[in-house]
Amino acid sequence: DNIDIGVLWMDSKMNILICNPSAMDILELIHSDEIIGKNLSEFIQLDEDFISKAHEDSITIPSLEINLPGKKKFVKFVILNIKAVDDTIGLRMVATITDITHEINEKRAREALEMEIIKSNKLAEIGRRVEGVVHNMNSPLNSVLGYAQLIKKEYKDNEDVDKIIDAAKNISQSIKTLLRKVQQDNISMIRPIDINLLIEQELELLKHNLFFKHYVLLEKSLFKELPTVKAVYSDISQSFTNLVNNAIEAMHDSKERNIWVRTYQTSDFIAIEVRDSGEGIEERYYSKIFEPYYTSKKGKEQGGFGLGLAICKNIVERYGGYITVRSELGKGSTFTIFLPY
Repeated sequence: DNIDIGVLWMDSKMNILICNPSAMDILELIHSDEIIGKNLSEFIQLDEDFISKAHEDSITIPSLEINLPGKKKFVKFVILNIKAVDDTIGLRMVATITDITHEINEKRAREALEMEIIKSNKLAEIGRRVEGVVHNMNSPLNSVLGYAQLIKKEYKDNEDVDKIIDAAKNISQSIKTLLRKVQQDNISMIRPIDINLLIEQELELLKHNLFFKHYVLLEKSLFKELPTVKAVYSDISQSFTNLVNNAIEAMHDSKERNIWVRTYQTSDFIAIEVRDSGEGIEERYYSKIFEPYYTSKKGKEQGGFGLGLAICKNIVERYGGYITVRSELGKGSTFTIFLPY
């Protein structure tokens, strides 16, 4: 009775016969008649396969999410262990429940804080770089463009002068595009976002990646009548860019280097799909690739800290969305972000 772990003594059909006070505390019950005689499934949802295995061997679920009866919005996390015991009057089941809600919430808070710090540092670094670029390039660029236009007045048919003017205008446009992105990213408020426009802007910036610009074939299929998504612009742009950068990295050693970007709409979600023709991912790693600091790249090929997909998953889930992966070794991978609208 004095231990913190909940203990349940049940018959073979998981009907509760006896329990200790800790079990009632974990399930937030006051009177014993609220639990005695009731089935475990009324408190913890378990599939038939799990129950069948529990009759044969000890089964443990290390982190089980449960909704308490009558408290739909209140979630607890527990470690559940169930095993069969031969009693003089037949088969009995004994279960232990350990409440780990506090530990799980602390872990999630630390992960969320880590993601926010990474995001803030990244945005601050982008801001510093843009400020330096604008300061160092705008003045001499305007001088080059101005003098070139003066020369053009005197030598109207000189094609080399035309090339100088066109190049200067292209650089000027690149700076303006980068400035627009920073301005968008610095607005840290939730607002309606045109996903297709965001994708177009991010892909334009990615052209400064020389490998992407010269060696990757990009194909787009953007659904025209896509509804807007309410979110912070930098969150969605960062998630999309992470997926594209992962796709680019996955194709460095591929003979064919293709990226397909597609948007479409389901009944509840807007989908952003990024498909590549890279090396692919083994199915057993599908869940691990979304963990912080996990990377499938080794040695010199490892270009980052393995946080891209973890950040992406964290951001998307914060908006009530989710991310999926499909892959085939040697043929490529498809990552899809689903965002509610």
